[in-house]
Amino acid sequence: MAGKSFWKGRSWLKEFEEKKKRNKSVAIKALQHLYGIAEWEAKSYGDLVRAEPMFKLLGALEEAFKVSRKYGEALDDLDRAVTEYEGWLDRMRANPVAQKVAETSADFQSLKKALRSALGPEAADTSFIDTPGFSWLMNYTMLVNHTMDLYETESLGYLHDAAGHFREVFEKGGEGAAQRYVADFIWEFRKETSDPIAGTGYMTPENAIVSDIKGLLTAGQRKRVAHMIPLSAFVSNIEDAKIAHERVGKAKDAYIALGGSEELAILDCFRKAEMKGPEIVSFVADRTGRLKAHNADAHTIWHLISGAGADQKMEILDYLARRPAAASVYKGLRRVQVSAKEYNEFLLTTADIGWGLRDGSLLDLVQEIASVSGQAEAAACILRNGPDILVDPNAGRLLDIAKHYHLADLIISDYLASAAASESNKTLALLMIGEYMPSAEELKKLRQKLRQLDDGGLSWVSDSLSADQLVENLLRAERSPAKAEQTQMKSKKKRAGWHEAMMQELEKSGAGPEVVGLVRETYNSLGPSSSRRLRDIWVNRRESLEDFCRDAVGLGGTKAYELILSDYSLFLAYKSRLNDDAFRGKLHEIARSQSRNIYREIGSLLHVDIYPPAPAGEVIREAGLSAGEERPSYKRIIVWGGQYGHDVSEKIKHAVDTPVEVFDEFNRRKDISGIGQEDAVVCVVASVYHPIYYQLKRHCRKNDITFYHFGLRGHTTLVEFLQGKFGKKGAA
Repeated sequence: MAGKSFWKGRSWLKEFEEKKKRNKSVAIKALQHLYGIAEWEAKSYGDLVRAEPMFKLLGALEEAFKVSRKYGEALDDLDRAVTEYEGWLDRMRANPVAQKVAETSADFQSLKKALRSALGPEAADTSFIDTPGFSWLMNYTMLVNHTMDLYETESLGYLHDAAGHFREVFEKGGEGAAQRYVADFIWEFRKETSDPIAGTGYMTPENAIVSDIKGLLTAGQRKRVAHMIPLSAFVSNIEDAKIAHERVGKAKDAYIALGGSEELAILDCFRKAEMKGPEIVSFVADRTGRLKAHNADAHTIWHLISGAGADQKMEILDYLARRPAAASVYKGLRRVQVSAKEYNEFLLTTADIGWGLRDGSLLDLVQEIASVSGQAEAAACILRNGPDILVDPNAGRLLDIAKHYHLADLIISDYLASAAASESNKTLALLMIGEYMPSAEELKKLRQKLRQLDDGGLSWVSDSLSADQLVENLLRAERSPAKAEQTQMKSKKKRAGWHEAMMQELEKSGAGPEVVGLVRETYNSLGPSSSRRLRDIWVNRRESLEDFCRDAVGLGGTKAYELILSDYSLFLAYKSRLNDDAFRGKLHEIARSQSRNIYREIGSLLHVDIYPPAPAGEVIREAGLSAGEERPSYKRIIVWGGQYGHDVSEKIKHAVDTPVEVFDEFNRRKDISGIGQEDAVVCVVASVYHPIYYQLKRHCRKNDITFYHFGLRGHTTLVEFLQGKFGKKGAA
């Protein structure tokens, strides 16, 4: 009675248990037919296969990717799960039936024959894939062999090492540092794999049976299983996972160094701009470390970095690390409404201009003035108008006013407006007023009076006048009638910038016309977005200016040089080697070679890890040629993946004139290394084992082999794809 009461209202579960028992029984009998083993041997082997602790390992890995206060316990669980899985592999290697399965080739036809023998007459009423025991037998044979093949040459030991790194960063750098370390490990792995088949994969026999009973899994359970499948890539694509682990591991100390909340906030400014990974972390840790050594205010640095554009963040932090005083200057200027954006633009364009100054640069001058009590507004005015002031013949007098008069910003602003309008008498009057330093009320009256007077009516203004005489004459002067003709004739002078200051200083230094012309040509050819690189060279590596300009003119327009100018990490490495003639010769060779591996070659030359975007035509989802595309010609077409019988394989092989080889999932060991550049690979991603897929794609990428993803099911659509892409059999 107890048994009957248990099943009451649970008919679906009873159906599930009966179906599970039936599938297991059929698969055990099929194993006996396939390998000539006793029933007890087949059952023992089946129990061992089903005891694979993969989901336990994936569950532990999932928890290890979630950093919390009890993170150490999660890492202990991962270590135990890896050890348990490795123990299961050892038991599989020692099992006599598993050894026999590994040594015996089992293809589509042999599996089909074994199942039909196990079922007897019942087998005639079902298709092969719908045959009871099919998924179980696949797991006992093909999938087990794939697993054992994978771990024959690879090891999960890297997960022990990774867990050790996670633990060290957590214990030394804190929860925040560990969160970013783990996130970057996952990001590096995904960036390396670019996996289009994430979300597909094989299920255990139990899950395959469960999926056949509609409604058996709750929404939460289905979500859990779906979430596990992408995690499996970390235990199946071990080579790429190890690469990601090694890359992030090299920057482990940098993550730890960024453990403080303020440092992490600065790092997150980069992460929000999609600037991630160990290279960025190492860069930020190095620069913030230097700033910390100079007691720079971290919040001010964060404010500047967060206010910079994505293409400016690295340059701004690099600049602040070289000139820590720049951060403290901004801290004072923020009070007079200088925005982070405005200050960043100043740092990257005009801050290092030194033309016309006896000592230091424009930034030093702004710092000097800002350090004087009450002169922050004047310092902001110099920041905004520095190049115009430095090229002005009265620069010395203007700067003295800025240093000593608390209303200097008003004087300088009016002066520059009058200078731009060629009002020489007004500019002289303003200089004299600034040196007189009147009160705020008196200055207001004098400025109003100057606005009412025409410049021609101020011809009496002279340095020989005393301040009292100047003020008295201005206040007594009558408003002059406006002269429209003169107003129209006034010319507006173009505002000076770093480029004008650079050219003036270059000419003043005695540079020959050839050099001046080369620099001017470089500036004009680079355009607004890249001209800042010229400014960087001018300010920081002036001795390499000619070499840079010759590269910019000679390599302008090439993909390699545009890549260097657009990526600050590459530009930093390039800038440091500009005096190396052998390096520059190699760069010119790569830039002009039109190499298909330009990202890899430039990264290798500069010793910087860079990642090319996915080729636009790599993932193919439809048959046929795109508009204007020429039909490619290959020595051999390799169809990789799928599960085909003899007749279907023949149809695929004879679909096109080019020789076709079919490597379906029943072929355990295929010669990936034998695929060359004259071949084309069509990967049937709906039915391919993950580790094989990763090995295949990595080989094709490394050797520039054409690689198509085919994401549809069925041999008919595959034949249509082949004919659409490579031409029908016998077509002219």
